[in-house]
Amino acid sequence: MSQPDEPKHRSGGRILGAIALIVLGLLFLVPSGLCTSFFGYMAIMGAVSGQAANQDVSSVVSVLLVGLPFIAIGAALVLFGIRLMRRK
Repeated sequence: MSQPDEPKHRSGGRILGAIALIVLGLLFLVPSGLCTSFFGYMAIMGAVSGQAANQDVSSVVSVLLVGLPFIAIGAALVLFGIRLMRRK
């Protein structure tokens, strides 16, 4: 008779690496997301209030240009860590 397949055990190094990627990704994602959203919100509120609207619109663009790459890197690290943890 054939033996049932035994479940594969994950190596401790892979789980530790996945946790490290998730933590590093969150260290990028949370502060940069909070900072980008705060300064973006302040720039939008300045534009809505009518004080130098043209300058505030360019401020929103510059906030996004500076903040979004760090948010994307942090999100990619978190997703890669989760994918690595789920892999058999």
